[in-house]
Amino acid sequence: MISRTGETVLAAILLLASLQARAEASPAALTAQANLEEQRLELDRRTAPITDCRSFDAYARTMEGTEAFPLYKLSPSARARFVGALQFNARGLASFDYSDLVRELGAADIQRVLKPFGFQHLVAVMPDVRVNSEEDQQVLQILDSARSLRCGVGEHCNEADYPG
Repeated sequence: MISRTGETVLAAILLLASLQARAEASPAALTAQANLEEQRLELDRRTAPITDCRSFDAYARTMEGTEAFPLYKLSPSARARFVGALQFNARGLASFDYSDLVRELGAADIQRVLKPFGFQHLVAVMPDVRVNSEEDQQVLQILDSARSLRCGVGEHCNEADYPG
């Protein structure tokens, strides 16, 4: 069994190897990888279980109090602000306010809150995301690696990544 430190070192080595391989890859290969990543993100959005207010209410009731959907870790006022700011369109989530998420939750919990909307990848571009645990750090490393791949082939990688 590998210790937590060993896991972190292994993750860092794998990330470095991935970045080195990426540096040696051809532009066409990078573009193909980025296209696959963009298709995966679109699939996440299309298959998201929360696509409107009704599906949000049903999902929140079903998942209340579980680690899988830590919305209930937010203070009641923060939860009300987050839910009140959710806006949907025909494609699903169109807009939301993440300020209470980054103020009260770590990266892994934010990822869990946004995953049912299909926007878990946005954790990598949110400023001031808290890192409270090794899991938070791992989530940010994984999401940032995928974001770096997309950004490396000319995609917009800042505020344009946000829904709406």
